[in-house]
Amino acid sequence: SLPAVAQEKPAITWKDIPSWQYIRTFNSSISPDGQWLTWVSGPTKGDLTLTVKHTRDTLQYTYPMGATGTTAVFSKSGWHLAFRETAKDAEVEAAKKSKKPLYTKLQIVSLADTQQVTFDRIANFAFSGDRSDWIAIGLVPAEGAPRGENSPKGNDLLLYNLTDKTTFNIGNVAEYAFNKAGNLLAYTIDANGQNGNGVLIRDMATGITTALDNDKAQYSRINWTEEGTAFALLKANKNDKYKSEVYSVIGISKINGPQSSKVIYSGLDDANFPA
Repeated sequence: SLPAVAQEKPAITWKDIPSWQYIRTFNSSISPDGQWLTWVSGPTKGDLTLTVKHTRDTLQYTYPMGATGTTAVFSKSGWHLAFRETAKDAEVEAAKKSKKPLYTKLQIVSLADTQQVTFDRIANFAFSGDRSDWIAIGLVPAEGAPRGENSPKGNDLLLYNLTDKTTFNIGNVAEYAFNKAGNLLAYTIDANGQNGNGVLIRDMATGITTALDNDKAQYSRINWTEEGTAFALLKANKNDKYKSEVYSVIGISKINGPQSSKVIYSGLDDANFPA
């Protein structure tokens, strides 16, 4: 009898590349307690899937992610998972012709019972540090909102309580940042005409909010200390003596509502400041 001849598989061609299935290792993450692992998989071009797997047994869940892969984020407690769900590949292709804007959703999953909540038209998000009972969600500008270099940078910021599932809306927020403990949220306001612009601090336990500085200025680049007990940011004012805005550094420490310590330095009145 004739020897069996192994059937050769056809070589891969460039036409096969879009449908090639693989795992995006750069979009993998593991929960802080080591109980859960996530990864993104799918074709080179097409819709992707997020897999969430328990590390000590066979339990796993899958969620659609859309055409763009991103890395899922765990809360510090490891009890919740948040990830972006982007537009599907077919929607992306259709939008290229219609010029219709596409928006991203935020999916938040409770890993204890897989309950899921969705927020639409999101720009960014952040869990509340070590405390992990809040998540802040920045939204994209409303359709028809003014755009341009001199347009206000503030948009709606949602604060969602992961425990009691209540949501608070703060308008005209340009930047925000939780401290390490997650008990404080610093944020800046950038509103139309710079009315009410400033930097504020919110006590996440009581909901009490304090304006730490207000001015017809732009505030940016909030930066907490590693311990989360103080922070600094920039303040930009227009000055008729200068072509560009004049920047000041604001330092906030000993945070205690209106009694917080504040230092502002611009260098304009400092003779030793380098020109």
